[in-house]
Formats: sequence, structure tokens, C-alpha cells
Amino acid sequence: MDRWDPRIMVPINGSVTKIFVAELKDPSQVPVYGLRKGRLQRVGLERLTAEARHSRLFWVHIVLWRQGFYYPLGIVREVLPEASTWEQGLHILGLEYSLRVPPSDLAAGACNLDDALSVRDLGPQCEVAVHITDVASFVPRDGVLDVEARRQGAAFYAPGREPLPMLPASLCQDILSLLPGRDRLAISLFLTMEKASGQLKSLHFAPSVVRSDCQLSYEEAEQRLQSDCFYEQPDEDSTLGFRAAHIMVKEYMIQFNRLVAAFLVGSERTRTVTPLRWQPAPQPAAQGPVRSMGSGCPCHCTSATTCVAVGAARPDTQLHLLASLWKQVQFAARTQDYEQMVDLVTTDDMHPFLAPASRDLRKALERSAFGRCTWGHQQQGGHYSLQVEWYTWATSPIRRYLDVVLQRQILLALGHGGSAYSARDIDGLCQGFSLQHALAQSYQRRAHSLHLAVQLKAQPLDKLGFALAEHPHALAGRPGLQLLWRRRVYSVQGSSPPLPLPGTVLDPHTWAVETALWKQLALVELQLWPEAAALIQEKGEASPRRGLVQVQRSRCGHFLEVARELGSGDTLQVQLGASLQHGFLVPSPQLWTVAPGFSLCLEHVERPGDCFLGHVYRAPRDRYRDVDEYACVWEPFCALESATGAVAENDSVTLQHLSVSWDVSRMPQGQLQGAFRLEAAFLEENCVDINLSCCYLCIRLEGLPAPMASPRPGPSSLGPGLSVDPGTYTWVAHGQTEDWDQERRADRQEAPRQVHLFIHHMGMEKVPEEVLRPGTLFTVELLPKQLPDLRKEEAVRGLEEASPLVTSIALGQPVLQPLCRVIPSRFLERQTYDIPGGSHKLNPSQNRAVREALEKPLTVIQGPPGTGKTIVGLHIIFWFHKSNQEQVQPGGSPDGETQLGGPCILYCGPSNKSVDVLAELLLRRMELKPLRVYSEQAEASEFPVPRLGSRKLLRRNPREGRPNQSLRSITLHHRIRQAPNPYSSEIKALTPGCRAGSFSPGRTWSSPSPPAAPGGAQPHVAALAPLTSAHPCLHEGICAFPSVAFYKSRLKTWQGLKRPPSVLGHAGKESCPVIFGHVQATSGACWCPDEGNENSKANLEEVAEVREWRYVLVSTVRTCARVTWTSAHQELAQEVSGLRCGPQPSERGCHAAQEGSA
Repeated sequence: MDRWDPRIMVPINGSVTKIFVAELKDPSQVPVYGLRKGRLQRVGLERLTAEARHSRLFWVHIVLWRQGFYYPLGIVREVLPEASTWEQGLHILGLEYSLRVPPSDLAAGACNLDDALSVRDLGPQCEVAVHITDVASFVPRDGVLDVEARRQGAAFYAPGREPLPMLPASLCQDILSLLPGRDRLAISLFLTMEKASGQLKSLHFAPSVVRSDCQLSYEEAEQRLQSDCFYEQPDEDSTLGFRAAHIMVKEYMIQFNRLVAAFLVGSERTRTVTPLRWQPAPQPAAQGPVRSMGSGCPCHCTSATTCVAVGAARPDTQLHLLASLWKQVQFAARTQDYEQMVDLVTTDDMHPFLAPASRDLRKALERSAFGRCTWGHQQQGGHYSLQVEWYTWATSPIRRYLDVVLQRQILLALGHGGSAYSARDIDGLCQGFSLQHALAQSYQRRAHSLHLAVQLKAQPLDKLGFALAEHPHALAGRPGLQLLWRRRVYSVQGSSPPLPLPGTVLDPHTWAVETALWKQLALVELQLWPEAAALIQEKGEASPRRGLVQVQRSRCGHFLEVARELGSGDTLQVQLGASLQHGFLVPSPQLWTVAPGFSLCLEHVERPGDCFLGHVYRAPRDRYRDVDEYACVWEPFCALESATGAVAENDSVTLQHLSVSWDVSRMPQGQLQGAFRLEAAFLEENCVDINLSCCYLCIRLEGLPAPMASPRPGPSSLGPGLSVDPGTYTWVAHGQTEDWDQERRADRQEAPRQVHLFIHHMGMEKVPEEVLRPGTLFTVELLPKQLPDLRKEEAVRGLEEASPLVTSIALGQPVLQPLCRVIPSRFLERQTYDIPGGSHKLNPSQNRAVREALEKPLTVIQGPPGTGKTIVGLHIIFWFHKSNQEQVQPGGSPDGETQLGGPCILYCGPSNKSVDVLAELLLRRMELKPLRVYSEQAEASEFPVPRLGSRKLLRRNPREGRPNQSLRSITLHHRIRQAPNPYSSEIKALTPGCRAGSFSPGRTWSSPSPPAAPGGAQPHVAALAPLTSAHPCLHEGICAFPSVAFYKSRLKTWQGLKRPPSVLGHAGKESCPVIFGHVQATSGACWCPDEGNENSKANLEEVAEVREWRYVLVSTVRTCARVTWTSAHQELAQEVSGLRCGPQPSERGCHAAQEGSA
């Protein structure tokens, strides 16, 4: 059901159009139709909760699609549960693919036995026969069984279930199966070969009666066979190193299909009506990218050798293999298990450096298709991947209808009955079967995906994968890109450092092998297996692992900086989970382990609403009955925006080795609840200055042992199988913190913080016992809510206490006309509202907007950028001002001054910049008497007061910019410090020496502009130190240099300066020298204190320049001017307002500082 319009149904298949259900006006009551007496009639009414509307699925029947309508008209046949279980998913897939019966559980062993192999010893020769069950003789053409088989076209397969056959299961599993000890009709291919050379001497087709001796599993056949095949693409049905039986059967089936195609094309009766499966050669343009991927190393896929081996050799002297695979190769070489050794070496898809080339090769290949043989100049070519001239499908008549057609043609060509088809019949069959086969393959993929997702829902899995996509950026010697992370990561346990440790992290999943050794392993294709095994044992141990990730701590010690190069063929460790998408359970990436100890949660980045919230979203309305209904609609949206903003801000704090105590007895509706403690000293030391009661949480427990998968029946008896994926997994849960006790909040400097939490979402159905075990240490990622989002949520929750005007606006109810504003009628009768003498001329739409603003108590004016909304706002203010002037009583005060009072105009905007733009326009018309009012934080950036700022504010608004200097004449915090304000001197005394020209003890000097600094940068030391002979702030040791260099020794330190030691140290000294340093360079995100700005940046180059001074004070705002201290290679900041400092040695610098006086 569409989220915003319940009458619109969105199909699971994205290629199908949406469907309009006209009767579905109320989404809580769904009319359901059924088939009665051959007609569709309403049979019931399904009631749905608000939550179920967007998770349930619907079986919709299209009844009409009229011309000119966007969507077809449909009716609901059935309301289905969400496909979150295996049974539910199979039922829904059956409806989607029009399957009449659900698949049953798989019986032991294969039931549909449509092929068999036999061998006869003929002395120096042997006869190998391929027998295919004769379905054509049991299913007459155009009979009831044939029509049903043609309708379905193919059997549908699901993991662990019996296939849904196109013929009755009773026939497929009995009379049509080559069961042991039973005589069955078959079509057989007899191949006579020389034993010594393997050369084919003769072949012929014949109808036959066969009796199978025994039914072998692949594992049982594995013990009797030796295979000379050097490449086979891996699949989930076989184990690497134990695939000889699979490969042998597949090869014989390919030969049967190839020879059948050649036999029918060579027959006069079927030459022009033979269905063929053909695949053209790749286009030269498509082979280009594959050739450029060439590694210079042998690829063992036949077509891959052609495309890849011609590529230029890469300069790498080492190749990187999966460590687990290489260990298995070494084990096979030591135990002389040459078949396993050859299979592991020649499977290119399992080698990181060859996997991209194999993938690009498959992308370059053309699609295979069915077509009729025309035996003329227009005939398509053969099958490129198989490198054969003629090819078709004829080995699975139980599960493919086209194979039955081929059997009828074989019997016809042999003169044993059969059925003749016309060219038109074959063309239609090829086209129809292509669609049916595509549907069967799609069903199988969807079923496999659902089966895996159900398993992942119960138990997430860590999987290894290869990066295959190329990136245009270049790394050292190869294409790719460099990924950088800068995260705040702390260890709560003082004895355990945060992970990963600084340095180079080695790749635990790959093993370096010399390129020369890998090229020498081409001996396996020459069947020189003992020589290859000796080579592996001799040279396969010496190569070290390669560096994966570079880790370092920032100089301030607060950030973990992780750098990883990612190129094509690199190995990634990703944990897979399951998620509902459009009501269907599918596998999804959950966690990426960049390096051991450093993981990224992909789940909450992709779906923050599902992870952190449990809300049901409702479509907004124009009007609401009451505040409760308004809150039910908008609280979920505000929460979703809050969660999305917290994730997008990327300002999380990760706490490692954190003990969480779970309250098992308090789990209402399955929600797990718990708490953890953070010591005040830990928070203070690490500058964790976030509101812990307003955080989203990503809680992880890493290194849990993955349960052992059920072993496959065969390889265990043949030898140890290859296990590529890691044997551990990570428990991941998402939730929120709750508000703690008010007393604790007020006394947080002394008492440890007890943070309560509850879980919204878990990646597993059950909680592992290790999670609830006391003393378990977790990794907790804190994602603080942003201040604008907190205010938004609080505004929605507090709507009941808001003014009638605000409540009426929110609920969409009529706004009562306020009595205090009466617009003269002559204003409303104007045709245009241009400002007299103004340069802006309003268009008719803008004039209507101004008139409505004058008429109505509330007007919403909207439009895209560039439509003049700001100019309209200026005109509205002007005409409001004119209206207000007429409401002020004439006359003045007794002393002749203008009488204060009267109505005023309040203009608010979403950011400082938006208000400043209009203020600049108002500044040109001073008769309006504008007054610009900034926030306390903005004022503090120009007139800082020690310890100014509220601890209640979690973060600053990112749009909170610095005050516009061109508006100083109308800015409130400047006006109050100027005449004629009688208290201006007292206000300036509260912030002495904060800016040039501000009040400070001593005489104010008017200094000429200082000389230009080297490099053309103008020194702005005046912004740092007021031009006073007795400066009240600078220590005399610091004051000496700028005084001599720029102020002709006139700048002196105030004699009464006695700065206490504070947090800067200097214990026992009377005053503390403080310096300011700045370097103009690229900056990165940094922790910033209350007085600073949201966009504070950390300047690494600034720290690198500090050499001579012991302590550094870094501004929390980005500075502009560059002033070089040539003697010390240091630079001064233009602005030093809103500062904090911290005791850091000069060799290490300081990015994030402790609270202290500046």
C-alpha cells in the first residue's frame, strides 16, 4: 500500500505498474473480493491497524485499464501477511508467479531422476552412454498433460523443497524417473572411446530401455572419479576441491546437448526447425575493459584466457590470495590430494586479483537466447562460452518443456515416431519458453534470497567479498580510492586502549604470493601435479601479509584517524543481516569491518528510521481535530528527521569496553532495556559534552562464535573442506537513551552518569546468552540529536501550552483576527504596493501576496528560489510600518522627545544569513528604524564573557553564523554599548578588552594601519589586542613581540593583570601566559565548546607550526586573515572570541580543549 495514498497499490515487482483500488477509501478497512459462481464478488472486509497497512501485502487483481488513465483499476483478492518467514514468503511467491500448489518439503535424495550414465568395458575401448528419460513417448502432443506443461514451461525450484514440476509429481517421481532396478524408456547417446588416448571413435543416438543399477550421491561418486577439468565456476551445491562428480556429469550433459543439436541440424526432417541456444561473440568495444584488466597471469576459464591473458602485466610482484584458501592448497599439496589442489588453484572466481577480470568477462559476454535454426546465410553463430558450433537443451525433459519438444524431434529424425513441428510452431515455442525460463530463474533467485534472509534473521553471517568496481582515482600503482575516517573513539576501561591500535593493521584475510610462483603453477594444466605440489610446499610459506589500514591518533588525542585504500580485487569483511523491503524479507548488509576493532554500521546509515524508531507514519492532513491528532501525525515525522539528522551529522562518539547491565525482567513488547554508567572524570577528560539523555545508540558485541553450519553430507568423509568466511559474528542492536534523574543531571560534575536505554531494533530474533551475561563489555556508538531537531520535537509535544494563534496555525483552523491590528482601507484598495522611491517593481503575483498579508492575520507565501520572496517581505514590512505610524497617537513627550511605544514589526528567519539579507535592505531606508537582534551565542562571538553559554544546549545550530559587520549600526549588542544609552559604559566594563575600540582601563589610542606582513597578508593584531597603552589581557611576555613589531612599543600590559593559573597549569605562578596561534589551512571537524560555533574546525597545520611555546589556545571559529610572525614562524588569529583552552604540550598541540578562562 502506498504510504501517502492508500488507494494506490505498489507491486513487489518494480517493472509492474502501480494499481488503483477505487474502493479503498478507508485504509483501515480493506474490501476483499473472491470468485463465486464464476464471478468476482465482495466476500469480506479486512480490518488493518495503522502499522499493518505499510507492512502487509495484498493480492490485487487487475480488472480494467482504460485509455487515458495513469493506473489500471484493481480489486483486492487477499490480504497477506508480511513475508518475514519461509512459509509466508513461499506462499506469496507462488501467488506472484501464478503457481497453483505450494512446494512440499524435500525428500531424502533426488526424486526427479531424468539422466543416468553407464560404462561398458570393450577391451581397448570403452563405451560411455548418456541416458535421458523418454518423456515424449508418455506425453502426447496437444494432450491435457502437454497443454499444462506448455503453459508452465519449466519447473520451479526453491531451496530445501521439492520442485514444482510442469508435469504431475506422481509421474515425475515414478514412471518418468530412471529409478534403480526399474525398466524405463530413455533416449541414449552411445560414445565409443579409446582407453589409452580418450579419443572418440564413434557415436550414435538410439531409443532404449534402461535399468539403473544404483543411485549415487555426488559425494559417493566423488570417491570413484578422477577429473581432468581445470576450471569450473563455483556454486552453492558443491564444495571446492570435491567437485569431480559435478564436473563430470555437467560435461557429459553439455556433450549430449551439443551432439543432439548437430544431429538434428544434419537431419533433413528437422534441419530448419531445430530450436538452438546460441550466444554471439562479445563486441570488440565490450572486450576493451576486460583486456585492460589483464594481470599477466594465467586464467583457467577458456574464454577468460583469450580476453585476459593478452593484457599488459601488472607491476605487482605479489598477488594476494584468500589466506584460508591458500592454506587449503598447501594442505592438499602436502597430502598429495592433487584433485583438490587443482580445483582450488584453477577456480579464478575465488582469487581476489582474478575475480574482477572474471566479472568483467561475464559482463562483456552477450546474452544466450533461443532461436530456430534457419540453415542459411542469416543463421546466428554458435555458443561462444562453450566454444561449440551447435548447441541446444535436451537433457532435462522433466523440468523443461522445450526439452520435450527436442525429444519428439530426435524420435522423428531416428524414424521412431515423434512429432513434426512447423517453423512457426518452433518460433512461438522459443519465444514463449524464453519468457517461462526467465520466470523460473527469477523465482529461483527470489526463493534463494528469501531462504538466505530467513537464515540471516535468525543468525547474521560474516562474509568475505571482493571489491569489483573500478574507480577513476588512482592509488599508488593501481586504480582505486582512499577512504578516510575521523572518529571519536574512547575506551571506558583505562587499562584497555581503544581499538584499533595506532600503526599498520595487517589484512587477516589475504596471503601474499609471489607472482612468479603463480605463473609457475600453470603446471597444473600440463598435469605435472607432483611438480606443482612441490613448488607450493617450497615457496608458499615465505611471503608476509600486506598492510590493510593505517591508524593514527590525532594530535589532540580525541580522534581516531583511519585510512584505507580500496581498489578492485581488495577483500572486504561484511556482516549480512535481513530487512523487510516492500513487505518482503531480503538479505541486506549490516556491518562493515574496516579493520579488526573498527566497524561501521551500514544498517542505521541506510535505514535510521527502522533502526532507532518504532513509529507508524500517517499522511499529513490539511486540518486536525485537536492537538492529540496533530501530534500523532507529526511526532513520528519529527523523530524520523531527528534520527536522519543525527546519522547525517556524523558526529558520533564511540565508547569501547563499556559494561551494560540489562534489565531482563523489564521487557514489555520484547523491548530490551538496560543502563550503563559513565564517570564524570571520564566525561570531563574526554570532552564528552553531549546530552546523554537525547542520544541514539548503536550497541555492538563483537567476536561472538558463529554456530557451526550443518555439514554437507559428503566432503567430511573425503577430507577437510574449505571454509572461507570468518567464524565469528557481531550482535548489533539499536535504541535510544532515556532521560535520567533530574538531581543527577544537576549534580553531574560529581556523580557518575547513569544512562538508561531501551532497544528498538535488533538484527537477530533471539538475544545471545553472551549479551545478558554479567561483565560483558560492549561497543556503544552515541549519536546525539541535533539541537534544531530537539527544539522541533519539543515544540510538537508542547503544542497544548502554545498560544491560540500557534495552535490554530498548526491545526489548520481559522485564525481569529487580532484586535490590535487594523489596516486602513486605503492600503487595501491600492493596485500596487511598490515602495515610493524604491528600485523594486512588484509583479501582479507579488502585489497579491502583499495585499493578502495586509488583509489576513496569517499568510503563507511560498515559491522557488529567485521568485522575490525576500523583496516581498521588504514591501510587507514597509506597509506594516506605514500602518503602524497611523496607529500611533500624535504628539510627543513634555521634553520634546519622541514618545516611545506603539506597535512594532518582528521579522524572524531560519538563519542569521536570511535575516541579514533583509536587514541590509532595511538599512537603506532608515526611516523604518530597524534593530538587528542576534542570539546570545552570536553576541558572545564578539563580546565574550567568561563561562558564557548554557550547559543545557546540546549543540549549536549549524546555521548560527557570526554577526554581519555591515549591520553594526543597527545591531542591538553594539547599540547598547554606544551613546545615547546611559548604561553603555557599565555594559562595556563587563567585557573589557574584548575587541578593538571597546572599553578598557587606560587611555584609548588611535593607531595607524600597521605595515604589511610578508606574503602580502595584512596584520590584524588590533583584532587580537585593543590599541591601548595598558592592555588588560596580554601577559607581558606575549605582549612584547606585537608591541615592538607593529605598535612601536606603545602596546603595554596592564599592571594590574594577575591571571590565575586555571587549567593552563603554571602552578605557583602569579599569572599565566596565553598565546594565540592560527595557520590558514584546510580544516576538519572538531569538538567545539558552548561559546563556539557549530562549524568549528580542527586545523592540523596550525598545530604543526607550534615549536617554541608550551601551550596553544585554538579558536573554535574559522579565522580569516593571515599574519605571519616571521621570527617564530607563527600566525595570529584575526578573531579570538568564543575561546576555550586546554593544557597540551606544544609539541602535540591542542584541538579540543578543556573548559577554562581565556
